Amino acid sequence: MANVINNKYSIIGEFAYDNLIAGEQQPIIPKGVTLAAGQGVLARGTLLGIITATGLAVICDNTKSDGSQVPVYILGLQQGQLMDPSQTTIDTGESGAALNVPTLAYQTGIFNRDAIITVEGQSISLFEKQLRNVGILLRGSITNPT
Repeated sequence: MANVINNKYSIIGEFAYDNLIAGEQQPIIPKGVTLAAGQGVLARGTLLGIITATGLAVICDNTKSDGSQVPVYILGLQQGQLMDPSQTTIDTGESGAALNVPTLAYQTGIFNRDAIITVEGQSISLFEKQLRNVGILLRGSITNPT
């Protein structure tokens, strides 16, 4: 009897948590944004700023002076990826690409500080106060041992 039951079921997929979201005590509010073309592949959890002149989202970099030095969002998923959460990257094309990419980003919520992706050499602690001012809170997260 057990073999009959076991033969009727199979694993059709698996889901791995990325630990980006660290709590639900503050609303997690997504917002549609447009990523500037030519940034390469960006991963869910990338810290984003907005270029003032164009309104396009780029990786937040505190050495810039075009508006993108101010953190505003955390990259979420492309709209088509909502049904397939295993897709955790967004390709904006190589340098010189012309097509900007619409996507979703988080404008508020509580996130795992260790899962936020910043420009190499810049610590998330550089941006923590600015993030708090826009409703993005950071905390450490306990990972689920497997």
